[in-house]
Amino acid sequence: MLVVTLPAGGTSAGNTFAEHAKPGITGRLFDDLDGDGVPDPGEPGAVGVALTLAGTDDVGNTVQLRTTAEPDGRYAFPRLRPGAYTLSRPSGTGLISGDATAGSAGGTAVSRDAITGIALTGAATGYDFASTRPGALSGAVVDDEGVGVPGVAVTVRGQTPTGEAVERPVQTDGNGLWSVPDLPTGTYAVVAPVPAGYGDGPDTPGSAGGTATGPDTIEQIALADGQQATGYTFVLTTASVGGTVFVDTNGNGTRDAGEAGLGGVPVTVTRTSTGGGSVERLETTGPDGAYRVRGLLAGRYSVIQTQARGYGDGTDTPGTAGGTRTGTDTIAGVALAAGTAATGYDFTERGGTLAGAVVDERGTGLAGLPVALAGTNLAGENVDRETTTGADGAFSVDGLPAGDYTVSTARPDGYGDAADVPGNAGGVSSGPDTLSAIALGPGAAASGYRLVQGLGSVSGRAYVAATTTAGAGARAPSPGGRSDRDDDGVRAPTSRASRPPRSS
Repeated sequence: MLVVTLPAGGTSAGNTFAEHAKPGITGRLFDDLDGDGVPDPGEPGAVGVALTLAGTDDVGNTVQLRTTAEPDGRYAFPRLRPGAYTLSRPSGTGLISGDATAGSAGGTAVSRDAITGIALTGAATGYDFASTRPGALSGAVVDDEGVGVPGVAVTVRGQTPTGEAVERPVQTDGNGLWSVPDLPTGTYAVVAPVPAGYGDGPDTPGSAGGTATGPDTIEQIALADGQQATGYTFVLTTASVGGTVFVDTNGNGTRDAGEAGLGGVPVTVTRTSTGGGSVERLETTGPDGAYRVRGLLAGRYSVIQTQARGYGDGTDTPGTAGGTRTGTDTIAGVALAAGTAATGYDFTERGGTLAGAVVDERGTGLAGLPVALAGTNLAGENVDRETTTGADGAFSVDGLPAGDYTVSTARPDGYGDAADVPGNAGGVSSGPDTLSAIALGPGAAASGYRLVQGLGSVSGRAYVAATTTAGAGARAPSPGGRSDRDDDGVRAPTSRASRPPRSS
């Protein structure tokens, strides 16, 4: 303070007042697009982020100041007295804190968000705080049917461009989905180990690229600033078991040409898990009799076929994963390895047979005649079959489901009707060359059905023509015959009145 005393009307000139220069701290808050911690040209400011300055100046005053970055990310705490200071930025900004860099007055970056020990004596510059917008990696773990697998451990690991290691574990949710948010810019790998019971399938990189480099791993994922990368999918393979259900008409246990598959037959696969719970899958055979039960984990299973209605039980055959027939329509001990497809688990059924012959009244077989069989099975479905008689007139229709049937033939020319004969499964004659109401049981062998064709016949009497004049060429009556008196070759009617009287 300067005190000047002036007399009345006096003046005082040349009074000079000086101010101490007050230094400040400046720097930049920036969006570190390449993650290298350095504010490069073109990297935008972290707009709206606040900074706090705290410390004590050289005369012991406590300093507590706050400022907000300009649109370009630059900030300043001007007109500070010399002192010891700390810079800090708050959390919860929606950004990921990058490196904090001490500037020209020194100090130590004790964390990503704080620089302490700034010994301010003059203007201090270069106190920069990097940040990145949060990125994310996400995807799914599914089985080979596209069904999500829950509870699978997934780990994202990698490093930022400054060499900082990042590792984030997560588990798939109930739909097999996983997501790791708040990732800084960096290069990453995703690892999803195969859980017990599954096999390893193909892995697919997502929208930030990468390479499937080995079992359960996708590497070299270049995640950019703020990038939300999706589609990183890991496929787990499951086991399956399949085969056919068919009518084994020749009984050899093998499906031969012409042997029909049975559609709509339920096949169940069961397993008792190590925890004691039951695993059960049900499939139904297709129109060709084929089935495949998918989505199975490694283990030991039983394959059980529900007996096809209207058929007798046949031979059951274990397939490529082994097993033993343990009862009717059951193959147990099928050892499925992870991700394998077991085949050849076949179940055969015995169809019924209806046999007979087309013969004449003497029992001679008639070859090459069409025989039609029609009826309904136990489900009310129509069954129609055709065949042709063999050289001996015999016919046989195999592979029939149980039901009620009619058998008939077309009458050949030159034959008449005769009585048809039912066989051992019953039946009645319901018209010419037709036997109906034949009750064929499951797997039954019905035989003895004879469709009989009638033979024609000729009848009459023989007589001798007599001449009226004896001599050469005259014909005498045959013994027991009668004479043709008018020689016209036609027997004329006679009566007692026209006969000549007997001589006494």
